Amino acid sequence: MTRTRRRLLGGAVAASLVLVPLSTALSYGVRCVTAVLAVVCLLRVGAAPGRRSRALFAGALLVGISGGLTATGHLLLTGEPSPAGAAADWLYLSYGPLAVAGLLALPRHPLDGPWRSKALLDALVAVSGLAFLLAGIVSTMTGHADGDPAATGSALGYLVSGAVVLAVVLAVLPRVQQELRPFLHTAGLGFALLTAGDIGYSVGVLHGWYSPTTWPAVVTQAGLVLMGVAPLRARQAVQLVAQEPAASSLLETAAPYLPCVPALVLACRLIVQGEPFTVLQMAIVVILGSLLVLRQLLTSAEQQYTVGRLRAREREATAAAQRDPLTGLGNRTALHQGLSALLAAHAGPVTLALLDLDDFKDINDTHGHDTGDAVLNEVAGRLRLAVPEDALVTRLGGDEFAVCVPAAQAPRLDQLIVEAFDQPVAIGSRRFAVTASVGVVVTGPDDREAAVVLSHVDVAMYRAKATKEPHRSGVVVLQGPTRAAAAARVHMRDEVSRPSLDQFGLVYEPMVRLADGQVVGAEALLRWQHPVLGSVGPSEFVPLAEQVGAIAALGAHALRTAAADLAGWLAEAADRGTPLTRGTIGVNVSPRQLAVPDLCDLVREVLAEHRLEPFRLVLEITEQALMDDWETAVDVVRELRSIGVGVAVDDFGTGYSSLRYLRRFDTSTVKIDREFVTAVADEPRTRALVASVVDMAHSLDLSSVAEGVETVAQLEVLRELGCRFAQGYLFSRPLQRDAFGALFVGGHRYPVGDGPAAGAPLPAPRGLHPALAPAVAVSPRRSG
Repeated sequence: MTRTRRRLLGGAVAASLVLVPLSTALSYGVRCVTAVLAVVCLLRVGAAPGRRSRALFAGALLVGISGGLTATGHLLLTGEPSPAGAAADWLYLSYGPLAVAGLLALPRHPLDGPWRSKALLDALVAVSGLAFLLAGIVSTMTGHADGDPAATGSALGYLVSGAVVLAVVLAVLPRVQQELRPFLHTAGLGFALLTAGDIGYSVGVLHGWYSPTTWPAVVTQAGLVLMGVAPLRARQAVQLVAQEPAASSLLETAAPYLPCVPALVLACRLIVQGEPFTVLQMAIVVILGSLLVLRQLLTSAEQQYTVGRLRAREREATAAAQRDPLTGLGNRTALHQGLSALLAAHAGPVTLALLDLDDFKDINDTHGHDTGDAVLNEVAGRLRLAVPEDALVTRLGGDEFAVCVPAAQAPRLDQLIVEAFDQPVAIGSRRFAVTASVGVVVTGPDDREAAVVLSHVDVAMYRAKATKEPHRSGVVVLQGPTRAAAAARVHMRDEVSRPSLDQFGLVYEPMVRLADGQVVGAEALLRWQHPVLGSVGPSEFVPLAEQVGAIAALGAHALRTAAADLAGWLAEAADRGTPLTRGTIGVNVSPRQLAVPDLCDLVREVLAEHRLEPFRLVLEITEQALMDDWETAVDVVRELRSIGVGVAVDDFGTGYSSLRYLRRFDTSTVKIDREFVTAVADEPRTRALVASVVDMAHSLDLSSVAEGVETVAQLEVLRELGCRFAQGYLFSRPLQRDAFGALFVGGHRYPVGDGPAAGAPLPAPRGLHPALAPAVAVSPRRSG
């Protein structure tokens, strides 16, 4: 409703209240019109209060209108107001039963527990307060009604009807649906005003001062206005299933006691004036006092009942929070709490097994998630049957399950779990051969923290997944020395998850041009020098960095460091007057880095920061990286090549479809894997394969680089086959920055023609300072 409409409605209400006391005709007319409008409004409000309830309320208003029309007709015909006890009064009084029926027909909550008794007591308290007033009025009726039984009966009828309607309002209020509370608040206040007007009418009739223009008529008009407004406040009711009503407002809580206020005023007046209470009033006082005591007791019972329900719900919520909704097993929280309890009990060793289903993603992708869920449920059932009854079986999420049990109850828990997957899983007409990678940890006396044990079993499970054989479940059990190694790996993973970049540096493996032996570049290899763990090779920390999401930061650090070093060497060569026209640096890119959205932006930023020509930077991507996410790799390589950066396919020949990459990727370099280089001098078939790769690279105008050259025999074969570049221990181990810079800037050439005996490293440049000696690395290959 807009502000203008609200103002118009407020003005009309005020005008109706002003018109009532002006004349008897206006009083009757205004009240009849207001009742008619209330009926229209009620019938147009929709289905909110319910069809049956609307019809009964409309009927109550219509019989009230008929009483008003009868009184108006008597006034027009005789010129005198309708006398008390006439037909108009009895027609008007018939609204009470209809109003009560309408209230009882409102949509309500099914009350449970003490709320049912509380609603009844609230109604009785209100009725008792009104009854005390009525008793005082009834005692005076005989002396003020001129002995007219009809007048006395109608006056008493008004009082009783109003009291009953108000009592029913209070009884229904706690049970009505939340959407109908505003409607009932307004309608209840309207009924209260109608009752007040009825009491005023009865008192006025008994004392002879009532007329249709006195205050009871104005109060009645106000009640009718509220009855007309009430349907506008009703919202659409919905079907609710709650077993207790919504919280009561302060007004709703105080409503049962409001009728007691005028009763208390009357009692105080009688006491002050020294008038005695009638027998009826005394009985009502006793009843009212008893009801108030009962209500207080019931309030206490209600609080206890509510606390009990809340505790029960809390227990249910706690149980639900520790239960997997799909399988009904415990979840990660349940596992953590159960393992913590076993460790705290010091009841001996505990066996914890963590298993991950192999190739479960293929089942989901091929047969749908419903079938995948059915497989998970079947696996959960098998695990329950396979392990001891007291074992805690949980699903941690996805296709990961865990079993926790005292070691004494299941000495070979890993065997029990593997045997659970011996038979295929049957889902409908389909049969799935399901295997799992199982990691097992047996706790010792020093184990106190569940999180530590869980991290160790996680390592065991991943180790099982990495070493398992196809079509068989793999098991890795960590205990004793192997637990210590797992603990070290966990510590390493924690450290690499928040890497201190100043601990990570680069070493450079020289790249040699086989035509003349000149150092023309290098492959940058990342090394980690940890203050506690010591020197850690990339084969150890790169997989962990990929797991914890730190590889992007490490890769960016390697790229920035390599670019800065290259820019320094180029500047040094220019200062010497021997500028390097070709030198390049290769930086390895992890498969996870390809998925980083800003990789190409980072490359542009680094090139611009150090003013490097794009061709001097070569990003080396393994075939495994291309296999993991083909479409992403295609897009990234295309954008890198558009920048002008070189892209090398590392470990070429180890993938399942190497030629596919050369066809789809705009690569600049092919790096022949060390596996082929190692055998090139001894195996004719390998030599033929390497020859075909070199010839293919030449025909595609790609650079060919042989990795892992360690003997002169390998070098001679590679030169004979036409390979253009090589790197390996035959030339040098990876060098520190300054050592490699001395080779690179100085234009060092290795004697690739008539070299020393096979297996001996080629000599470093003469006069190289001892501080620039080659740096021996733990593992020269993977940089991340």
